[in-house]
Order: sequence, then C-alpha cells, then structure tokens
Amino acid sequence: FVKLFRDCELIDKKVSTTFLDLTFTKAARAQGSVGGGQPEAKRLNYTQFLVALDLIAEQRGSSVEALHKVIVTKTEHGP
Repeated sequence: FVKLFRDCELIDKKVSTTFLDLTFTKAARAQGSVGGGQPEAKRLNYTQFLVALDLIAEQRGSSVEALHKVIVTKTEHGP
C-alpha cells in the first residue's frame, strides 16, 4: 500500500508513510466493507481501498478523482 503511493510520488509532508499505515489499518477495519472488521488485515478489498483513497484525498486537500488520476497515470505502464 505504501509502495503504491511511494511509486506514484504521492508521499509528502501532508501524507507520510506513517499516515498511510494508519489509513490502511483504518480502512481495513471499516465496518461497512465486505470482510471488514478484521483486526490485523493484510489486504484491502476494493471497497476498503476506496475508503482509504477518500481519507488520503481529504488529508491532501484534493478530490478522490484527482488522486485516482495520478495513480492511473503513474501506474499505467507498470512498475
């Protein structure tokens, strides 16, 4: 999860690796998600990933769509 954001050059003063780790944990525990509520989840399902994107976009002060566009643009040719 952190590697994705590092590869997309989205880690900065507003969004640190610590914030991403906490966001991953919060999204993994999201009650509204299928398979949510697992205390030590190592994976996010799509719904949980969207929850995480929303939290990260809010922290960055941008929209989820802008964040999605950056991720797609940076990852369209693979790692």
